[in-house]
Amino acid sequence: MYSYNNKENCEELVTYSLADGAIRDEAFALALAAWQGLGCRDAGRVDVRADANGAINFIEVNVLPGLHPEHSDLPILSTLSGLSYQDLIRRIVESATERVGGAAPPNPQVTARAEIRSALRSAVQSGAR
Repeated sequence: MYSYNNKENCEELVTYSLADGAIRDEAFALALAAWQGLGCRDAGRVDVRADANGAINFIEVNVLPGLHPEHSDLPILSTLSGLSYQDLIRRIVESATERVGGAAPPNPQVTARAEIRSALRSAVQSGAR
């Protein structure tokens, strides 16, 4: 049972592993169909579970999954599948950028410095202290 307690203490209480074989293929097909059928985009997590008979069932789509590199399910599972945290974030940004038809987002530190310089110039020009 993936309770709140288990999620909050996942490092000690949860063992993450990837499915393989036919169950992996079935789960992937169901998750992809749910994702596409609901019109989801860029990033998220589709939760599926196998019942007592091994049938795969759709549970939910989490379109705003946690992205903490060591504590959130999506990055943990991505890392297990061979996709680094940096590549996961890069793919999310690239997907969103491509979707909106824009250039890659600016570096936030550079943008913040430029905004501070602009505000300081305005203050100096207006005589503010």
